[in-house]
Amino acid sequence: MEVQVVTQDFVNVHITKSDSEDAPPVERRFKKGITVQDFKTKLELVTGGSASTMKLKVYDSKNKFVCDIDNDEALLGSYHIDDGSRIHA
Repeated sequence: MEVQVVTQDFVNVHITKSDSEDAPPVERRFKKGITVQDFKTKLELVTGGSASTMKLKVYDSKNKFVCDIDNDEALLGSYHIDDGSRIHA
């Protein structure tokens, strides 16, 4: 018997950034098959931060900390990120 994990190709997340805690989150959709480095590069346009120094934390829809996104070579989909999650840069 073969086991397969099937998930959506895209994830809808809310992006927040450290320097504007009172700003509302920005909702964006990202492909799970991109690398974390590519994801950070895309976040530069949203956050104004630099991909090379960006640190990312994942929170679930109830605002509970899930994990750090800490491997630039890993695929975004390898982290536990679901629709409605918040990623804090």
